[in-house]
Amino acid sequence: MAVSSIPIGRFRRHLEPLLSGLAIGVREVHRQGLRAILLGLLRLPSPYVSDIARGLGEEFGPSLDAREHRLVRFLGSPKLRLDRLKAALRRVVAAALPAQGRVYLYGDLSDLAKPHARRMQGLDWVKDGSDPGGRIVRGYWLNEVYVELDPYRVVPVVFELFSLRSGETLSQTNVLLRGMEEAFQVTGDRGVFVFDRGMDAGDIFEDLLGKSRDFIIRMQVGTNSRSLLLDDGRQVTIATLLKHLALPEMLYDDAVLRRIGWMGWSRVRLPDHPDRPLTLVVAHMQGHDHPLVLLTTLPVLHHRVARHIVAVYLRRWNADEDSIRFVKQGFRLEKYLVAKLRRMKTWVFLIGAATALLGLLHRPRSVGRQMARDFPAFKKHVRTWLYRLLRAVSALLLSLSPKRYRALACGP
Repeated sequence: MAVSSIPIGRFRRHLEPLLSGLAIGVREVHRQGLRAILLGLLRLPSPYVSDIARGLGEEFGPSLDAREHRLVRFLGSPKLRLDRLKAALRRVVAAALPAQGRVYLYGDLSDLAKPHARRMQGLDWVKDGSDPGGRIVRGYWLNEVYVELDPYRVVPVVFELFSLRSGETLSQTNVLLRGMEEAFQVTGDRGVFVFDRGMDAGDIFEDLLGKSRDFIIRMQVGTNSRSLLLDDGRQVTIATLLKHLALPEMLYDDAVLRRIGWMGWSRVRLPDHPDRPLTLVVAHMQGHDHPLVLLTTLPVLHHRVARHIVAVYLRRWNADEDSIRFVKQGFRLEKYLVAKLRRMKTWVFLIGAATALLGLLHRPRSVGRQMARDFPAFKKHVRTWLYRLLRAVSALLLSLSPKRYRALACGP
């Protein structure tokens, strides 16, 4: 197995502040378990607690079964405050944000399908996003909000598993709104929410408008599309406006968009919020039958601003991989076998925290960036830095002797 050229001492100096930051607010008795799980996930990316336990020594238990049971008890401990772990992750991510400028937040509601599960606690019914037919199967919901540290580098700041059948949650909307508010506070009121279709209606949209949050939302286009007010006072649907909207500007094939098409925009308002100026940006891409229609609170006075808005929305989809896909594929998230809901929530959150650690390690001119370069991509011009960095970190930790790894897992 190839091993990164980075010495373990240098890697540890960059990793220790992040691990210490995630342990703030955690009881001393739980810090060792937290550290062992996070390092175990990076060493052997696996959704199984037993795989993490295999890398631990006798200080965690006299046998493999004892070490595994100790980690399971750690996940379900009522004294392990999950809200404090979440707050610690938000603080660590906030410290890595750029000092100035807008901060883009990518919201995503996904599923963790468990079609064959029967005895897992709080099983809900979800739409399997990985199934071409969109089957309704047993599983759980996952509320995710990612913050963009720089273009194409996003890390999770909200990563919450929930079930509507558990009795702990009133509705999906409550969970989404709480997660949005937590993520927005991380940005210091500089956040701009970027949402896909489906968020342009209902309480989510009204909450963004009511709190004067900036956003970029992809609008649904069709016979039931939303009505908008134009500057001349006319009220038209988006579908009608698209038939008459001029598209004078070119979308260039550059390093950001990598697509060619035509683009235009129009100032609009919503009938229920006539005092809030908005901009509708429309982009026709080559190879696509339907236009990309984005509604945003950001003022558009120049075609460069409109192109930037389109590029921001496409960033999460243009990359061949991103954190949103990586967290499921890199750690095989849907394969976890934790049965109790409380343990499940903690385990899934820690997998999200391990993903955030990788993103924070990969900052420009850092040890993480150099480690990722040691493991070249499978294809040229494919952004696979998260997979490459995970392979590099895993190879480095696996190259340690059992004694050195256990010393690292136990902490300074």
